[in-house]
Amino acid sequence: MEQAEAQVEAPETPTPTATDLPKKRVLEAALFLANRPMRLDELCAVSQCTPDEAEGLVAELSEEFEQHGSALKITKMEDPQRLVGTEFRMELREEYVPAVSTLSENVELPKKAVRILGLIAKKKKMLQSELKYYFKGDVYDYVDELVRQGFITSKKFKTTKELKPTPKFFEHFQSFQ
Repeated sequence: MEQAEAQVEAPETPTPTATDLPKKRVLEAALFLANRPMRLDELCAVSQCTPDEAEGLVAELSEEFEQHGSALKITKMEDPQRLVGTEFRMELREEYVPAVSTLSENVELPKKAVRILGLIAKKKKMLQSELKYYFKGDVYDYVDELVRQGFITSKKFKTTKELKPTPKFFEHFQSFQ
């Protein structure tokens, strides 16, 4: 007589929720995964923290990164016009960008940054002060982001900066110089 094999199923482990996990690590995961600046209210919602608590935990994370010599850093961005409020972004320290920039295929740039990048590439080089003739509003943050991501170089030129596309721009957008 054949004996039926008893199948014993392991009990399911419940999926942890934000309330089950350390709030600081939830914030760390959110900043890492977002790959964009996150508003303080977004961080509060995901970690179920008060604004003061979230800001304090992000400051602790930033200090941990600094103490351990991490390749990552957390940047706090204040909106002087208070349209967006305080934002935080996890990003790579500048000195590590050249070593790993070819690994990144996904580039998330605001529409205005892409338009600025396109104009600079089309002209091959241009002065930052000339951008005001093509775009309304503040363009300097967009230029800083394009420099940070390695798509353009920015070199002091008299009272402004000369902007040029980099080889990374041509590689990433498969364009010819």
